[in-house]
Amino acid sequence: MVGTPPRLSDNTHVRNAASVFGEQHEALRAQKGADLFEVLVCDRNSTDETAPLALDDAGSQDLKFVVAAATSGRTSR
Repeated sequence: MVGTPPRLSDNTHVRNAASVFGEQHEALRAQKGADLFEVLVCDRNSTDETAPLALDDAGSQDLKFVVAAATSGRTSR
């Protein structure tokens, strides 16, 4: 049997965010009364430990890791 799908997705684009990744993810998990949600971590060519940290957490039910390599010199806001 498949579990209940999340109602919301948080799309988080990161680049070299290893120093804050754990703290931010824990803050999301600690929310009380929030609808069921998932976190999509989109890595933008990090050169630090962001990718390994996210991959370590990717086995949890609320986090998915996506490599989102930048294709141009611009980023959207």
